[in-house]
Order: sequence, then structure tokens, then C-alpha cells
Amino acid sequence: ETAEIVVPLTRLTGQQQRQELFSRIQEPERMGWTDPVLALAAARTALTTEVSEQPVIVLLTDGKPEWTSAPTPDERQAYLAALVQESQQLAAAQIPVFVILLANETTDADPEISDVWLPTWEALAATTPSGRVYIARGPQDLAGIYHNIVITLTGAETEGPVLTATVGPAGLQKTINIEAGLARIIFVVSKSNPDLSVTILQPDGSPLAVTQSGVRHAGQTGLTREEVWVVDNPLAGDWQLFISGEGSVTVWKDFRAAPPTPTPAPTATATNTPWPTATATPTPTPTTTPTPTPTPALQVQGMPEYTLVGQPITLTARVQHPPHFSFQLLLSALPPAGPAQTQRLLDDGHAGDKLAGDTLYGGVFTPTQPGEYLATLQLVIRNQVQAVWEARLIAETAPTLVITNERQRTRAGQTLDMTADWQLAGQPLPDNQIVALQSGQATLTGSDGQEQQFPLSMGADGSLAVQLPPQQPGVYTITLTAIAQTHHGQLITVTTTPYTLSVTSPISNWALGVVALLLASGVGGWGYRRWQSQKPIVLGTLVLLNGTWPGTASSRAELEQLAQPEIRVGCPPAQLPLHEMPAQFAIRPGKVIGQSREMLIRGPEGLLLNDVPLPGEQPLADNSLITFGPHRLRYENLLLRRETRTTPGWYMVKPIDS
Repeated sequence: ETAEIVVPLTRLTGQQQRQELFSRIQEPERMGWTDPVLALAAARTALTTEVSEQPVIVLLTDGKPEWTSAPTPDERQAYLAALVQESQQLAAAQIPVFVILLANETTDADPEISDVWLPTWEALAATTPSGRVYIARGPQDLAGIYHNIVITLTGAETEGPVLTATVGPAGLQKTINIEAGLARIIFVVSKSNPDLSVTILQPDGSPLAVTQSGVRHAGQTGLTREEVWVVDNPLAGDWQLFISGEGSVTVWKDFRAAPPTPTPAPTATATNTPWPTATATPTPTPTTTPTPTPTPALQVQGMPEYTLVGQPITLTARVQHPPHFSFQLLLSALPPAGPAQTQRLLDDGHAGDKLAGDTLYGGVFTPTQPGEYLATLQLVIRNQVQAVWEARLIAETAPTLVITNERQRTRAGQTLDMTADWQLAGQPLPDNQIVALQSGQATLTGSDGQEQQFPLSMGADGSLAVQLPPQQPGVYTITLTAIAQTHHGQLITVTTTPYTLSVTSPISNWALGVVALLLASGVGGWGYRRWQSQKPIVLGTLVLLNGTWPGTASSRAELEQLAQPEIRVGCPPAQLPLHEMPAQFAIRPGKVIGQSREMLIRGPEGLLLNDVPLPGEQPLADNSLITFGPHRLRYENLLLRRETRTTPGWYMVKPIDS
């Protein structure tokens, strides 16, 4: 195995040299595997023989070398030993090594990388002067890493990014203050689009130009994604940065402080006083106090004090003073009962993270049981916790909305007053726990699929009310939907279970006259109610086997609730509509059978009863199968089943023997 240098050491002092470099590294030939030991050795040889300036090596790796898919322990140890030996030679040559781990979900899931190779890269980099390991989760991370490497090598100081923004059609302006007493100011601009144009105005209003003394510039609009402006002895004050075009941009402010002006020693005046004979105390040599490395800290947004069970919570975390080494953010949520839920917060644009590479880490946590949760976020480096954030959360069960005065029947033209109460686990919700109704409506859906909405109102106790005025006879489905705010500030959206309302025709004038006549003749209301109660209606349940009834969420239709002497199923205006059907079939009561009645079915040609063509009107039995076009239905009537077993002479359609 050998390592080949694809591009020799090249000075990037001009655009032509940059273009030549880029063209030579385009579409490299795919290799079986890359050998970091040979690559480092080749780079060390080139740097020690061809370069007189400060040498540096930047090694990009996907985590580990793979000369085989399953190396033996002896092979791995031999390779690690060779890597250690090479790092010692790099340290002896005073060549710093910066390792950039190109991380993704695959490297995150590989324990060999985190347990073996990442510590190896960190040890290798630490052996060399100023060496470090960086983690890049995407191309957008590389500009910041390279900037950090340059600052480390040059010894300059930096304020870090002073601008990270998206540039729109109107452009972007940024004021950057330059302090007095600086020997040099450096603006480093990273652009997502080479066409972004950068203009810098000095405090006196004059544009910055390379023709001015002490000004240098690298990069070019339309060709490079980076621009660097170096200004010696800059004017103190507010500098204006103008960026035009469309894309995103990051600007770093780097600087060098001017050396302090030496204070001249006072001139001695000759006197007759003799010199002291005592030995003078030597002036102590000032020592430089090293600046301590800031301790990482965590800032978290999105954790409420109260939430609802099953409601996702999106958390966003920022690491203050992030370490230069690989780290993980681990979120642990300890529920009231059971083990903790643990997950990683990532900066990859997925699972709650809005934008990859913006140094904000995101994740989604969903409480699954009511009670108090303890949420803990830890910053972990090589199994060592470096920073901790904690919060407590109360998860509450969302209340339900229950209609308290369901009516199965009414007449067209009559106003139906409906009320609904909030309940929790089947019990009334205490007063004042619902503080506001954001919106609410009752939906009245007819058998033809037409919907009408009516507004809900909330009483002082939190109960809801609505008035429904159905105008036409038919079968309707009623559903209430409300968006309300709880006393803890959560917004809840609740929908009641749909139920069916049968609307009959209004009582005609002649019928009212009959009632009045009966009352006048002494028969009275008792006789009218008895006459109504003796009128047979369709009984049983009709189950739609391949879907739900239009306008409802149920596949079951309770025929008795419709209270009709005949029920039609199929095309509108049937009481039970079915889509894509041009005809109807009907069910009506027949003769009395014990404590029940037989139910008779009739319909058009093509209607099948128990997979047999229907030969005219026939009785239904419990569990009878009805095939009507593309629809399959089952008729259920347990009382009819019991009575037919003990009633002789009753029959039903049997499948025809082939």
C-alpha cells in the first residue's frame, strides 16, 4: 500500500492557482480504503522537505480506517501502534494535526468509533502542538472549523461570528464596531452563493478598497464562496457591512491588538548623593496568566411547566462555550412510573431540529402517562458529563366532551337545544379548569352529505350549548368540536362521538285536528300515544362491512333509533345513504314472531341476500349478509334469532345448492 499526493503544495495567492487546485481534486478515483498512517507520513515528508513556513496537517476522516470488514484484535492493535508511532514523529517535527470527524447517523451508531477511534484521534491531535479534533455534521460546519484552525495557527483573536443571516432580495446591512487601539482587523466572510457581493464602508464613509495602504483582500465575487479583508491600523468606530444578492452568509471579526506604547524612563538629575552600596532588588519578570477555558453550559427552550399526555414537545438546546471535542447531548425524561426515556438531541435538521448546522440541537419528547416528569439534558464527552440542565414537567390527561342531553328524534322545524359538559376519566371536570373557548361548532350532517355548522357558546361553569334547527325530515349525524384553553394555558381540541338524530315530518294541520277531536271525544292523549306506540318500526342493526356510513365515523347503524316504519338504504334521499349507488333497497317490519317481529327486505335486481339473488320480498334473519353493488352489509338482531328458534313455520332464504 502507498499514499499518493494528488496535488503538490500550492500557494493559493491568486485565483488561477485556486482554480487549478479545484480542477485537480474534482471526481477523485474511488479506492478500496484510505490509510491514515501512510497519508500522515506522506504529508510529514512533504512538509519537512518543501516548506519553510508554519506547517499544518488537516485530516478529514469518517471515523475509522477499514482495511477489512472484521479486523482481528491483533490487526487493530498493530494499526493503532503504527498510528501512535507516526503521531510521535509529527510531534517531533512540530507539525500540528487537526482531525475533522465527518459525523452522521452511521458514525453515531458505531460504538467502535466512539470507544476506540475517537479517543485515538484525540490522543494523536493532542500529541502535536495546538492539535485538536473537530466534529462536522455537514458541509456548513467546515467553514467555522477552518476559521478556528487559522485563528489557532496565527495567534489572532476573534469575537467569533458577528453575523449569521439569510440575505434576501432587499440585501442586508450590518454595523460592526471596531475598537480603538487595534493593529489589525480581519473580516472573514463565508457565502453560500459566490454571487453574493460584499461592500464595507469605513467610519468616515469611504468604501474599503485594496488600493488603500494597509488593505489586503482575498476572494472574488462570482467565483469564490469566501472573502477575507485584512486592514492594518483600522479606524475606530462603526463600520458598515453591505451584502447584496440572495443566499446565506456568516461573517467573523478577527483582530490583533496594538502593542502597548513603551513609557520612557525619566531622565536622572545629577546630585552629590552617593550611590547606595546595597544590592538593588531585581525587577520581577511579568508572567502571563493563562486564560481559563470556559466551561460549557446548556440553554434549553421549549419545555413548558404543564402539558397534555400524548402532546409532543419540541426542545431546542444551545451549547454555550462548546468544547472542541466530540460531544453528545442526551435527554432523559423520567416518568412518574417506569424507566426513563432517553434520546439524543441532534443538529441535523430532523426530529425537531429546524435547521442542520445552525449550532442549535433539537429533539421531540412526548409524555405517555399523567404525572410529574423529570427532564435532564446532559452534555457528555467520552462518557463524562460536562454540563447538566434539569426541569420538571406536569403531564395532564386531556378532558373529553360529552353531550349531556342526546335526543334520538325530533321534528322538522323544531329547535333542538343541546348541551355538553367536560369530563375527565368519566367524571365531571371541576369548574374553572376550562377558562376560554377559542372556537367551537356543531356540525349537522344530512343523509345527502350536506353539512351545516352552528356556533357553540360556553357558560360560566365551562359547559357548552348550541341550538340546532333542522328544517327537513331525514337522518342526521351530529358532532361537536371545540378548541378550548385550560387553566394551565394548554390548547385542547376535542370532538364528541358522532350520534344519529332522526328528524320526522312536522305534524300537519289535519293530524292536529284529529288529536284535538280525540281529546274532545274523551279518548285524550292516552289514546294517541297508544296508537303511536303500536305502530311497528324497523328493528335491528345494519353493519357496513367495508367502510363507515357517510357522515359518521361508525360502521353500525342502529335501525331502532331511526324509529321508521320503513328504512331505505342506497341513493339519496334514503335514510341510510350509500355512495355510488343508483338505487335503493328497503327494510320494513312484518308479522309478529313471539316477542319480536320479522323484518322484510326488498330491492332491485342484483341485490343478493346471503349471496343469492333476492326473489322478491324476503324475511331477514340475524347475521344475514346483504350484497348491494360494491357494498357488503350484515343484519344483526339477537332478539329475532331467539324468537325464530322457538317459532315454527318461520323461514329465511338459504343459499342455492349448486
